[in-house]
Amino acid sequence: MIINGGFAVGRNRRGSEKDRETGQAYLTLMRHGWGDEHSAFLRSVGTLYFPGLSSEQIRALADLQRMAMSADAAIRTRSASDGIDVFDLLKQVSTPTLVLHSRYDNAVPFEEGQWLAAAMPNARFVALESENHVPVRGWW
Repeated sequence: MIINGGFAVGRNRRGSEKDRETGQAYLTLMRHGWGDEHSAFLRSVGTLYFPGLSSEQIRALADLQRMAMSADAAIRTRSASDGIDVFDLLKQVSTPTLVLHSRYDNAVPFEEGQWLAAAMPNARFVALESENHVPVRGWW
């Protein structure tokens, strides 16, 4: 199994007021700008997940969002992710796992990836020297 930019404990469960407030702000922006290349949401998510996006890449991201799911589905998914805590279950994962995490990821703290790998008995952690949440060929 390969996990990139993952976490076992969602932002609402990490105990940080900053994380909870950021999550609420993110949901508000999603409600008002999902799939809109001109929205503050898309510009902020682009910067968060992929620093350095060009205008053309932001348009492509907007297209991808619209094709992938509705704003309501995205908000439900994001809310569910923010509330998870599966950390205690990780010791049961026996599948060999490669955990990749960008060192300067602004979407999910680097430490979350380290903790994820450390909690699984058969996992290996690899740090990516990147700001991107998701590796993009030629960007790191």
